[in-house]
Amino acid sequence: MKENPFVIKNPMFRCCAPHEYSLEAEVAISDPNSGYKYDRYSTLTFRVDQMGGYPMSVSLRLAEEKDWYAQENIGEICIRLAGDFEADTLQELFQHVGLMMTPIYGPLKLDEEPL
Repeated sequence: MKENPFVIKNPMFRCCAPHEYSLEAEVAISDPNSGYKYDRYSTLTFRVDQMGGYPMSVSLRLAEEKDWYAQENIGEICIRLAGDFEADTLQELFQHVGLMMTPIYGPLKLDEEPL
């Protein structure tokens, strides 16, 4: 079996969902010092064919085109994003998602007595 060509070796950040679930998911962001700003990569990988998950469907639109293309029965996908700004945006997105998972969401009110 051929290895995924988009795998990031030694990323600055990697987060994986547990492998015992039917959906395996991974986010990886390369080191910001990996070269020029367009040499920095981030990947989103999803896999459903390992533990009997339902096949995925993917829809994409090629650059400079208006039409969308759909592919059914996908077992694993990897999306690679190039660039520093894209990596920063992806990191900020997951920080916002992380904030939504905290019991107290929003700015702290420092003028109130602690509980």
